[in-house]
Amino acid sequence: MLIERIKVDRELGDQSRVLNGLENLASVTFDLGEIEESRSFFIEALQLARTLGDLTHQVLCLQGLGRIQEVRGESELAYHTFKESLDLALKAGYAKLIIVGYDQISLFSRKQGNYELANQYLQNALTFVRKLGLIREEGQILFSLGGVASMQARLADAQSYYEKAFEIYRDFQQEAEMGYCMAQLSLVFLSARNIDSAWAYLNHALEIFQGCKDNELREMLVRVLRDFLEIEKYQPTAKQLLDSEFTLESK
Repeated sequence: MLIERIKVDRELGDQSRVLNGLENLASVTFDLGEIEESRSFFIEALQLARTLGDLTHQVLCLQGLGRIQEVRGESELAYHTFKESLDLALKAGYAKLIIVGYDQISLFSRKQGNYELANQYLQNALTFVRKLGLIREEGQILFSLGGVASMQARLADAQSYYEKAFEIYRDFQQEAEMGYCMAQLSLVFLSARNIDSAWAYLNHALEIFQGCKDNELREMLVRVLRDFLEIEKYQPTAKQLLDSEFTLESK
């Protein structure tokens, strides 16, 4: 269907619609696991976007190509492609694409185990969203910074980031995200061997779950509860919760 639509648009000389069609086709084939076809469509779309001077689609195509290079194990090439897409978004001044670009390259860096680089890009993103007053996006970036700090064993920083993210999520009434923060804070305090505080944060997360029944939060809580199976004081209660219908109650 998409291919036929693109063919018609080519015949009509509607290059903008051809570009949209190629990009959509590239995304669909990527989601279907047809990596080489997706790569071909993204490259064709990128060439057309450059011809048309369409910066938005250049950024989107570069982001797509970066994901493909990452899947193909071309890590260095993927990094440079993600960097090129971010630099282009910054040049164009497109806030939404800039935030996506920062998030994408920081996530890529985390997957590569380069937490210093991930932290650097997230700090840049935090400065950017604060400058624009994008509070909701600030919460998301703070949460990611908490994850990076945890991986670097900077537990005090991780606690601070998660607590600040929680406050923002609370203001926007994002219950599931509030639960994520509490669950992560539980893990932070577990790592610090502050077991009682860790349990308190977990209980707060469990209370939030009872209100929102978010499936991702449930899965996160199951993982945290399993960690408490190793702690004698809380092992019976953790086991009881895991064996209960808690693990099935989700939307």
